[in-house]
Amino acid sequence: VIDEIIHDLKQIQHIYSVRIHTRMISMLPARITKNLIRIFEKHYPLTLVTHFNHSIELTDYVYEKIKMIKKAGVMVLNQSVLLKNINDSLEEQEKLILKLIQFGIKPYYLHHCDEVKGTSHFRTSLKKGIEIMEALRGRNPGIALPLYMIDLPGGGGKVPVLPVYLHSFHESKNEYEFYNYEFNKLYKLKEIYEK
Repeated sequence: VIDEIIHDLKQIQHIYSVRIHTRMISMLPARITKNLIRIFEKHYPLTLVTHFNHSIELTDYVYEKIKMIKKAGVMVLNQSVLLKNINDSLEEQEKLILKLIQFGIKPYYLHHCDEVKGTSHFRTSLKKGIEIMEALRGRNPGIALPLYMIDLPGGGGKVPVLPVYLHSFHESKNEYEFYNYEFNKLYKLKEIYEK
């Protein structure tokens, strides 16, 4: 069925990328079989987005399955959700993103928990998420940093929640002022006009 679906999708002219989202690798890694890998190889290129939320989900067995997927030429990304008392600390997020990188998985999105009925006990503040992301930036390589995303209520869509490093632009001096990741000092940069 997966073979047929991917084949049919690849026949549609305006589809330039097939992306599969799954939590299967964290819940049932045995589902990643040699036959499935052959299907992935057949339909190169593909992107697989995993949904690991905590570093303890990244086991040695999962590592072997991810390695099989990567050897088939599949780009592997991860999106996770910031969950109160589960992964909402700098320490846990750092463990998660670094272990993902060690497994060959690019941390892609860290989602702020949606306002869904029955999940309020999992939600943490947006402020806490921003603080975690700011602290991660100063301590970890850029490739390990996911985008912190929020799905705006009322159909607003997904947007990144980014700290603002650009402080100001002084037109009279032709100069920008930026904060670095520590947000405690301003750095000046002259604008260069292109001719």
